[in-house]
Amino acid sequence: MKQKNQGLWTIKSFVIMLVVTFVGVPILIEGILQDALHSLFKNDLYAGTATGFVMAAVFLSALYGLMVQAGDRKIGFQSFSKRHWPRILFWLLMLILGSVAIVVLMEWFGMTYENKKTASLQQDLSLFSFIITFVSAAVISPFYEEIIY
Repeated sequence: MKQKNQGLWTIKSFVIMLVVTFVGVPILIEGILQDALHSLFKNDLYAGTATGFVMAAVFLSALYGLMVQAGDRKIGFQSFSKRHWPRILFWLLMLILGSVAIVVLMEWFGMTYENKKTASLQQDLSLFSFIITFVSAAVISPFYEEIIY
């Protein structure tokens, strides 16, 4: 009898990703590397952005390596059909508006959105700092957050 497709994840690859996610990243990147980057940059925003970039690179590399090792040929970039772009742009706008609405509601209920990066940005309101913050929040963070969650 022929077996059904059991997927590409094995116990070994699952354990490797758990170790990377819950041991390697917290100890090596969020602990040691972030302290070193903070000492180097003397700025929470820059250190946090660099830490996020390294985390994204580690997560993506580990996941890509495991999938290539498993023989998945579907990994990589593909362009979207032109007919999908209006829907993509519409939902992008909806997500942005929804995010703004959530921040407004959080403030209304007395919650805060601030962290070390926010305080650092408020100290240095330059265009460069704003661009770094935007790239960190909108480009780098989603890569590793989607892999973790």
